[in-house]
Amino acid sequence: MDDWKLLAAYAENGDERAFATLVARYVGLVYGAAYRKLGNTTQAEDVVQAVFILLAQESASLKPYGSLASWLYSASCRKAFDLYRNESARKRREENHAM
Repeated sequence: MDDWKLLAAYAENGDERAFATLVARYVGLVYGAAYRKLGNTTQAEDVVQAVFILLAQESASLKPYGSLASWLYSASCRKAFDLYRNESARKRREENHAM
């Protein structure tokens, strides 16, 4: 089934199997994008979870234009950058308090 139809089935009917199909189809893409940005398996897994939560939350408002894969890739890069920025800021705060 087409990605957008699967997403619509989840958004309109709460079809968990449709959403699970999307996750299975794209978990590698999302993980790979996050890992390339972060170089850390735990953080990449956190990004995967955040991206699919975001997809579930926005499923009803996403328009079926273009590729869902490109949306997921972009979301992965944004979430990875956010995580990197937040971790860097946390480390700086910890270093400042340790002095």
